[in-house]
Amino acid sequence: MNMFEFDKIKKLKFESKILAEKIKELETAIEYSAVKYSDMPKSHDMRDKKSEQIIKLLMLKDKYIKLVFVAETKINKAIEKIRELPEPQYKVIYYRYLKNMTWSEIAKETNYHIRTCYKLESKAIKKLKSKR
Repeated sequence: MNMFEFDKIKKLKFESKILAEKIKELETAIEYSAVKYSDMPKSHDMRDKKSEQIIKLLMLKDKYIKLVFVAETKINKAIEKIRELPEPQYKVIYYRYLKNMTWSEIAKETNYHIRTCYKLESKAIKKLKSKR
């Protein structure tokens, strides 16, 4: 386990969040177009546009599902590896790299001083590097 793996997880989480937002926007656009044109006669162009939107939505959802699966797999592997750490080190690494919490949030959550959190992180990273 190295920092690069945690960065990959962070990137996957970010990408999945962006995809989820795009999906929501497209669902809203499809819903809006259905309401807006429901009382009007349908033209072929309108159906084609709506069909394209639905196809794009399905493709985005498929991509999202695959991305979330990859992210969850990597997260589970990371958790397995950091679980071998002593509990205080585990908590700091988990909160910092898998929950993306700030140092002050971690200190508050764990009831440790921020400097103690830094030291625990440093020790944990050394242990993880040595176990490669």
